[in-house]
Formats: sequence, structure tokens, C-alpha cells
Amino acid sequence: MIVGPGGARMERVDVTREHPARKVAEITLGFWLAKVVATTLGEVAGDAIAQTLNLGYVAGLAITLGLLAAFLVAQVRADRYRPFLFWATIVGTTTAGTEIADLSTHTLNLGYNVTSAILFGGMLLTLGIWYLRRGTCDVSAVVDRESELFFWGAVLFSNSLGTAFGDGLVYVFGLRTRPKIRLSDFSQL
Repeated sequence: MIVGPGGARMERVDVTREHPARKVAEITLGFWLAKVVATTLGEVAGDAIAQTLNLGYVAGLAITLGLLAAFLVAQVRADRYRPFLFWATIVGTTTAGTEIADLSTHTLNLGYNVTSAILFGGMLLTLGIWYLRRGTCDVSAVVDRESELFFWGAVLFSNSLGTAFGDGLVYVFGLRTRPKIRLSDFSQL
């Protein structure tokens, strides 16, 4: 559904992989592998800015939101899917998402559960409004500015939620990663 000055109307968007205005990567196995790498890079970069460089979460969020804004403006202005720009924006959302989640849980002391609930609610609200406005949340139909902004809003909420919920699983519920294996561990063999 498209809601505008003339009222509401349903509009079907028929988008193929070759559609010239398509703005989102095709969802394939390669997409998910790249997404894992981009998410890892974003998490590490966000933690490096706030923790390793000791800038704190407020400064970290300001820096990462600035970078995300620059990538997002370029991405939205692009006339079609441009792989480097798309993936740079994904990394921007994972980096800013890390800072949003960490600032909420640590600086604002909301904790993992409250932060996760707020971010989950924001993601559902974004998806709900997107669906009401466009009649679909299908990423293959992201060919116009409004759909693309909803897409990136949902991605940012999702990445922030992933950090908050994942950290909560690790710290609140005691789930830990496996111990690191060092080469020196094999010297006794």
C-alpha cells in the first residue's frame, strides 16, 4: 500500500534480480557469508572504538553514527545496487548497532533484557510501518527511497538487537565461547 496525498493505493512492485533500480544485495549463500563477516567486523570495530581506544560508548556512538550517516546518504543517493557501498553501509549498521546496544546496557544501565526488548519493539514497529506503507517488507522490492529507508532502519534495529541479545546470552545466562587454543598448547604433545 502506498499512502500519499491522494489517499492510499495498493501497488505491486515486480522486481527481478536484474531490475535496474534494485538497491539490496540478492539473498544467497554468499550474502549470508558476507553478512557474517560484516557483522563480525562491525562488532570488533565498535568495541575497538569504545573500549580499546577507551573513548567510551557516547563518543563511540557519535563516531559510528557519523560514519553510518555518510555511508547511508551515499547508499540512498545511489541509482542502483553498488556492492561496496551496500556492504560498507551494512558494516556501518553493525558498528553503530554495537555502540547503541552497549551504550544502552552499560552507560544507561538498562541491562540486556530491557535493551533487547526496546530494540525488538523498534524493529517490529519499523517493519509494521513499512508493511502498512508499502504493502510488503520484501527486500527485493527495495527500489525506492521510502522502502530503502525502512530497510536500513530495520537493519539497524536488527543489528543492535543482535548485539544486545547476544551479549545477554553470554553474560546473563553464562554462555561462554570455547577457550582459545594457543600453539603453545601443543608443545606438550
